[in-house]
Amino acid sequence: MKYQGGELSETQIGAGVAAMTGEFSGGKVMTALEQAGVAWIVPAANTLIAREVKAGRIYRVTRGLYRQA
Repeated sequence: MKYQGGELSETQIGAGVAAMTGEFSGGKVMTALEQAGVAWIVPAANTLIAREVKAGRIYRVTRGLYRQA
């Protein structure tokens, strides 16, 4: 999936979908997502905001759909 600021890998997309139903701890989704180089913050129940650590890009994930914030 390509975006104006870069590209999300299939691994990140799959991890994001899994994160929607993942375990939460201290407002942070604890999944294999971190191993993929993406840090997740959960500001609301149905919205996830992800920061791609290496590139510093911000992405918003709503109901498993990625959008660049």
